[in-house]
Amino acid sequence: GADGSREGGRAALEWLELLGNPEIFATESVSYRSPVIHFVPVNDVDLTSPQKYQRLYERIGNALAQGLAGAAVVRKERDVNSMVQSRGPMSMSDVDKAGQMFAESRGRQARYYPTVRPADPVVVYWWEGAADPDDRDVLDSLLSQVVRLGHSSSFVSLTCMSDRPNGRAWLPQKGAPSLIRSIGPGLLQILERDYADHRASRSRTMRSATVRYRAPSDAGVMASVAPRPDMAGSWRVFQLVDPADPERAASAPGRLASQLTSAIRGAVLAHAPDARLPVLSGHAADGSPLTAAHASYLALPNVGHDRSTGAVSGLAIMMPDGSTEEELGCLDAALARWVGPRSVGSLGRGGRWHVGRGDASLATLDHRRWSRSSVCWVTATPVALGRFPAGLRHAGVGRRELPSDAVLDAAGEDIRRACGHVGLPEPENVHVSLAPLLDGAIPVRSYPPFTRGGVRRALVHAAISFSEPVSGPLILGSGRYLGLGLFLPVDWRQ
Repeated sequence: GADGSREGGRAALEWLELLGNPEIFATESVSYRSPVIHFVPVNDVDLTSPQKYQRLYERIGNALAQGLAGAAVVRKERDVNSMVQSRGPMSMSDVDKAGQMFAESRGRQARYYPTVRPADPVVVYWWEGAADPDDRDVLDSLLSQVVRLGHSSSFVSLTCMSDRPNGRAWLPQKGAPSLIRSIGPGLLQILERDYADHRASRSRTMRSATVRYRAPSDAGVMASVAPRPDMAGSWRVFQLVDPADPERAASAPGRLASQLTSAIRGAVLAHAPDARLPVLSGHAADGSPLTAAHASYLALPNVGHDRSTGAVSGLAIMMPDGSTEEELGCLDAALARWVGPRSVGSLGRGGRWHVGRGDASLATLDHRRWSRSSVCWVTATPVALGRFPAGLRHAGVGRRELPSDAVLDAAGEDIRRACGHVGLPEPENVHVSLAPLLDGAIPVRSYPPFTRGGVRRALVHAAISFSEPVSGPLILGSGRYLGLGLFLPVDWRQ
């Protein structure tokens, strides 16, 4: 906060970030208001691409920096004027675009503003055993300046309290279903360093720690959802968009899942402050494949309902729960450089695909749809097997014979082993198929060949069930870090 530099203010903030994750006393009972639809003007139109504006800005800045005294000032001013005027004559399309700057000419699009109202508006963050700060008045002064949490419409008033509230609290617990942003040691220094870099004038992502919490109502069932893949963690989600209109959603063929995830991985590494960071690249310092869990690049297809198309609607980057602040910060810095809050990032050769920040209202892009606990899981994208069972290579292609039961059993055993590779118990049942098992899913034969370590991998669809619920996201197989082997949790009756 702006007041953090006053005497005692910084000490109070540093004291707060060392307390760990609090218990959160908050009601689970909420009421939902039907979303109110407003039609609002679209973003301002651009007559010149942002890249051209940036180049022009740099040229003008250099010209002004060099002409600081005497007659050189006049000469440089003339140079600047010529640069500004050198854009050339406007075309009719430019004139049409310019007309859209006026309020009466601008198009409008529907925007939805959902509202959730808690039954009890009081929320308490409680650190058991924490002593009062040395100067409570300073902390209260800082808290009084916090006017919102999360969205700018979520107004709050904060104050210190000394009495533990009654009732049951939300508790931090590994494998719990709810993700909540939190703080940790050193975060204040990281935020100050970030601010010194961007000065609130460039796109940036506010750093935070991500912690899993279980609700009071989950207390009796958490034991059954504890099994969770060791690579699971927090998501950064992006939506495919139309480059001509970033407000309009786009999609890509589902068969291109691994190509899209390879492209977003390349974009992250190209913009990361440290592209050699193992958790982002998946490779150790010596270039060997990383054996520990690292970043997964996911393609999110539209599957699982009767109108599913199988097209990829968005992409996600999942960081394992054990990621450090430095690792998460490196990823967020890369994303801020590549896709700011209002900008669009390009993917693939020649910028074939474009992405913007994910729309959480879309079910396909909602991590909770892929993360909820379930006994039964079905592939949205096929699993790349660790081995290539004999007899599977030509099965199902054209009019050739279907794979034998022995071949399918061998593929099933591969998937059982894959569950162990990500820290999950062995499934009770595994059903393997070359045909899709979810509405909208793409047949195996439609996917291009997938190689890993120079070896081509067999692709299969699968449905698996466990003896107890397992929490997701569940991704299995040799392509689990590049968009293949993503499972959707389903009801056992399906």
